[in-house]
Formats: sequence, C-alpha cells, structure tokens
Amino acid sequence: MKPIVDALTRTLSRIESSDIKSKARAMVHPKQYVHELAGGILSVKSWREEIFAIKKSGCPVWKDGIWGEGERDGSNFIGVIESYGIELIGVEEKSSHVARNRACAITMEVFEKNPDLIDTLKSFTQLFKTEVAEKGKDET
Repeated sequence: MKPIVDALTRTLSRIESSDIKSKARAMVHPKQYVHELAGGILSVKSWREEIFAIKKSGCPVWKDGIWGEGERDGSNFIGVIESYGIELIGVEEKSSHVARNRACAITMEVFEKNPDLIDTLKSFTQLFKTEVAEKGKDET
C-alpha cells in the first residue's frame, strides 16, 4: 500500500490545487456530479420510450446524432434532464441505465463549459423559494 500512497503523494504535490479539482471532477461519476452540483435544481430520470412519447411529447430527444422526439412504438429508453418538473432534453439509448448516465454526462459537460450556469440556476431557485415563502405568508 505504501508504494501506491507514495506515488500518489509525489504526483499530487506537483499539481496545482485548481488542477487537482479538475482531475477530481474528471474521476467523479456523472450521476454523482449532477447530484452534488445541481441537486434540487436538476434531476435525471429514465423513461421507456413509448411511455415518454405519450406523456412527454414535445421534449427534444438526442438520438442517432440528431434531435428528434420519442416514438410511440419505440423500444428504447429516454434519459431525461428535468428542472422543477420541466423536461429540458432527453437522450435515447438501448438501456435505462445507459440513457440516465448519458443524460448526466451531457449535464456535466454543459456545466463544465458554462460554469456560471449553475450559479444562475441556484439564484433562480433562491428567488423561487423566496416567492413561494412570501406567497404562503400572504395566504395565512
């Protein structure tokens, strides 16, 4: 065990702290990343394609390299990124597990390319919570 710890210590001591964070982020599973960073703001669910097509029509779905929609006679799964019950996008895959993971990976990529987006979403969340709390006070 000591040789492994020593090798890691040597490697990490040569890396700047911001670089350590980016390397650690790269090692986190996309589902964990989305849960920790966007928990409460975004959620990822998986639907059978035929059910999704009926209940969530109109949500854009990435499939076979192009945008489309779920098909009523489809046999795949759709990993869906939602925010407060609003479907943002879906990703079609052969299995539920892979669809959900791909949707998380896309979300992770968006946040890495647009780091200010998560802060903007958190601001909206705080504004929404404040508005709901004030409305609740008015009704009592």
